[in-house]
Amino acid sequence: MSAKTDKIDPSQPLANARHEEFAKAWAKGSSAAESLRAAGYADVPANAKRMTNNDQIKARKAWLQRQTATASTMEGAEKREILANIARNPKERASDRIAAIRADNDLAGDGSHAKSDDALTKFMQGVAARD
Repeated sequence: MSAKTDKIDPSQPLANARHEEFAKAWAKGSSAAESLRAAGYADVPANAKRMTNNDQIKARKAWLQRQTATASTMEGAEKREILANIARNPKERASDRIAAIRADNDLAGDGSHAKSDDALTKFMQGVAARD
């Protein structure tokens, strides 16, 4: 980073509101042209080049994208925690506990290939049959 960008705090909105709108749109995956329009700029190649080469905008875009990725990860972890609580709760119906285990396997990418969980699922199905 240059001395000019060392002072940038990308967690703070950009001082120029139109630059901030451009960075937000660009971080969400819009093209430079779409981001220009979203920020109220003319869709001109010179504007796109100027904005996409602006160190403050690039830093803000990267920060916004990291925040989005982190939020998505947390949502997945939270979902798995909820499913784990259901699966471990003996007060839940056995069929609900089995469904929670299966859903957790799917979220973890284990799906029907989870060998160690297959034995647990079979056990729980036996318990469910007795319910």
